[in-house]
Amino acid sequence: MLNPLKIRAHHLLCMQGYQGYGYSKNFEEHLDKIIKFLKETSEAEIEIVAENDSICVKCPHARGRFCQKDLAEGMKIRQIDLKVLEKLDLKIGTRGQVEQIFAVVNSKLKTCGDLVGICEECQWQEKCLWFVSRFV
Repeated sequence: MLNPLKIRAHHLLCMQGYQGYGYSKNFEEHLDKIIKFLKETSEAEIEIVAENDSICVKCPHARGRFCQKDLAEGMKIRQIDLKVLEKLDLKIGTRGQVEQIFAVVNSKLKTCGDLVGICEECQWQEKCLWFVSRFV
């Protein structure tokens, strides 16, 4: 069996609302490939993390295990990951098939009220189809 694809907790939300915007062209192309892979391979296993993941690899701010844009930003992003895990009642290191993990996400985070402490300050909020769908 292949090693699970490491995915940050908050990226479980972002990937569902992603529309092709990102930090750089390289990052966007990389994220497109990951999303395509996960859609085509729903039985693939992912491991939920609260540090740089398979998506962050191409982010210009990623160095080592955490975001290096600045210390405050890195800490804020980790706190968002931890908040997502808390709301999903999951732990760092939880593994599961893509389809199962996304089912948990979408069954527990259905409304804008469920997103308190998660998406309020996200720079991609206005472009995120997943976030906007919670306000319908």
